[in-house]
Amino acid sequence: MTGFSNAASKRRPRTLKGFLLTLVLSLVLPLAAAAILAVSPFCTVKAEAETVRGIDVSSWQGDINWGAVADSGVKFAMIRMGNIEYGLDSNFAQNIVGAGAAGIRAGVYVYTYAENVQEAITEAAFAVAAMSQFPVSFPVAIDFEDKSLRSLTPEQQAEIVNAFCTVIYNAGYTPMVYSNKNWFMTRMGYVPWDHWVAEYADSCTYPGAYTMWQASDKGKVPGIAGNVDIDYLFHDYFSEIIPNGLLTRGGDTYLFRNYLRQVGMQQENGVTYFFGADGRMVRDLTTADAEGNIIRMCKDGHVVVITAAAQAAAAQAQLIAQQVELTFQQAKSTELLYEQTAAAWNEQYAAALSQAQLLEQAAAAAAEAALVLPTPENQAAAAVTLEQAQTALQAAAQIESEMTAATQGWITAQQGAEAARADADNALAAAQAAQLMIQIPE
Repeated sequence: MTGFSNAASKRRPRTLKGFLLTLVLSLVLPLAAAAILAVSPFCTVKAEAETVRGIDVSSWQGDINWGAVADSGVKFAMIRMGNIEYGLDSNFAQNIVGAGAAGIRAGVYVYTYAENVQEAITEAAFAVAAMSQFPVSFPVAIDFEDKSLRSLTPEQQAEIVNAFCTVIYNAGYTPMVYSNKNWFMTRMGYVPWDHWVAEYADSCTYPGAYTMWQASDKGKVPGIAGNVDIDYLFHDYFSEIIPNGLLTRGGDTYLFRNYLRQVGMQQENGVTYFFGADGRMVRDLTTADAEGNIIRMCKDGHVVVITAAAQAAAAQAQLIAQQVELTFQQAKSTELLYEQTAAAWNEQYAAALSQAQLLEQAAAAAAEAALVLPTPENQAAAAVTLEQAQTALQAAAQIESEMTAATQGWITAQQGAEAARADADNALAAAQAAQLMIQIPE
């Protein structure tokens, strides 16, 4: 890996095994070996690595023909960005744009001189700012190999790497740490991030987990003049870092925009989701903000926001429904009262009318008797009976008038109760609809 000083001073020599294998090939199959080496620098590495190969480059490689690089089978490139000490690599912009335009996945590495956590954070922030204008579609690595860092304890080194990678991860990128096999094994403390191991040999013998292997610094690739570092991939970043859209991995769902993992409230295909600080979609959680809005992350991940205004409207609708229901109950009570009054007057009228009719019959009989036998007694009795009948009829007529008024009042009360019932039904429906609007879904 090329830093900002003499690259040769940072190279591990090829192992004796690699040297002997090359020597045997040159002696036994000189023509075939020459032909193979002219075409590919990958002939001595283990077979399973050959399917996903890449390079890492810097301004040391000069201007690169990225189309020719892509045609040669290179699938990814790790491109030096620079650092806070020396600024951007002079070819960073053209390399990352050129690689992406050629269809090569482009990652970034930062050759660091950071000697403490604060410098690492500053360096990572510098990297994030520099990358923000470019399509970084592969991991972002901290290149930890400079001799100035050797005096740091393993714990200090781990703190620097972890601080850098945390900033990178929080910015939406996939962090990685680069160093050589010996450094990883003897100098650096525990770091949980993906490892990119440099070991110039026929195979990578690092005993720990790693996702990328830098196998050589003497590679030959069409489109690049001179030597170039050769890398092999052992992890599927192609499907883990996607251009755009939702990605489910290991049971968790992430959202990418321009290869960047997103956080916070986001919309995808018209649906709102919430992604935590680690980029994972949040599911099955209900919370509230300072304004009283209820935020529900449903079991399938989609977000429903129940606003404070909707909650207030539902409470108001419920109150109105209760008030209108009370008005209906009052109207129903009034209707019942009028019904009872009308019934009472009806009974009185029926009794009064029956009494008046009996008196009319008695008056007719008395008048008939007075005609047959017109004695003073019969004539007086007929007159009295007639007066009683007339009085009874007048009383019945008065009761009928009261009965009619009571009946009309009952009819009016019935109409009022029916209207109040309709109002109560409408208010209840409105309250139920408002309640549905604030119902917390699954």
